[in-house]
Amino acid sequence: MRVLLCLEDITQGVRADEQIRAQAALLDVTGEAIFVRDFSDRITYWNQGAQKIYGWSALEAQGKTTSELNLYADRATCLAPMQAVQRNNEWSGELNHRNRDGRELIMQSRWTLVRDGQGTPRGILVVGTDITEKKRLESQFYRSQRLESIGTLASGLG
Repeated sequence: MRVLLCLEDITQGVRADEQIRAQAALLDVTGEAIFVRDFSDRITYWNQGAQKIYGWSALEAQGKTTSELNLYADRATCLAPMQAVQRNNEWSGELNHRNRDGRELIMQSRWTLVRDGQGTPRGILVVGTDITEKKRLESQFYRSQRLESIGTLASGLG
């Protein structure tokens, strides 16, 4: 009777999986929306911050395109950031997004090119902060300043 025994040390693979899970858990702690999209616009990662801001769970969002989710208020505005990422590996700026209910959000976004171990581009990491309320308050502040200025001007004329 012969017994053939094959053993494979999977310690490194298990450690790598644990490290990935730990890093993903850290990304879920942040209040920012973090997702990764591949070059066919398909979402491959979606954190809890994205779920809170946009309203779709990771199960609902992953595998879908940003177009299917109607994530961007104006798809044409994504062309310049996409070109900048391809040219400079990153982009930062404001974009109008939509949540699940169709409400417009103003997002401060940072896009970064994601590469694999061989340096081949694999997708785009998108980190976004919802600044909708901040922009609304700024707008109210500037409006009240303008009204105050008009009142000062009017009182000086009388």
